[in-house]
Amino acid sequence: MIKVPHAPSAMVTLQALLAAEAHAFLRNARALLWSVVLPLAVMFIAASRVASSSVAAIFSIESSALMLGIFTLGLFGYANVLAGDRERGVFQRLRCSPAPAWQLLGARLLVQMIAVVLQAALVYAAGWLAFGAAPSLSGGLLGIVAAIVAGFAALAVAQAIVALVDTAAAVSAIARVLLLVFILLEGFMFRGNQTVAWLETLGDWTPIRMGTLVLHDALVYQHWGASDLQHLLGLLLWIAVLGYLGVTRFRWQPA
Repeated sequence: MIKVPHAPSAMVTLQALLAAEAHAFLRNARALLWSVVLPLAVMFIAASRVASSSVAAIFSIESSALMLGIFTLGLFGYANVLAGDRERGVFQRLRCSPAPAWQLLGARLLVQMIAVVLQAALVYAAGWLAFGAAPSLSGGLLGIVAAIVAGFAALAVAQAIVALVDTAAAVSAIARVLLLVFILLEGFMFRGNQTVAWLETLGDWTPIRMGTLVLHDALVYQHWGASDLQHLLGLLLWIAVLGYLGVTRFRWQPA
């Protein structure tokens, strides 16, 4: 009588997937660059060029730098790797494993969110050690929560791009253009210019702008108010719509 081995439990397969995804992430030099070097470099460069080194000014710089790092990691790191693995047939091979389909994407998303939390902790710690901008305990915890929500928004955008675009090269190109559009609409070029005020209004509803405002007011906990709840709901709407689209329309192999 042939003894059929039992399929591994869901916990065993999830742990194996998480270990594999974490190993792959740590070996991805580009992802590590986006996660650590970019937001810290932006923060220190911006802080060196502002006239005021007040805590409020540093919190504002931290928020912008962290949000740029989060969306760069999502659109350049997560989207490119996901599309590349699909094109190379990685997901087709994984689907032959005992792991359920939800774990294949879930493990990757969880590793990305852990990277976002570490990213936020590094930026907050650097701001405290270098500039003395230390948030309160409640502000720091709320800042981590805000970073997680912003991270899910960035991943939802990336997931939707991969779901709707066939090739890895096209995903990379669209992700780059979209990130540039988000940065411009966030206000680096148009904010305060009355001739293009409509672009400022449009930029207020982009996930990168709403995330920046939520992050800043989370660190300055006393400033948290109704507008932040509105921005938080806006981020959740981005997550719900694009996350649903990205998961339901995702193809496991190139079209």
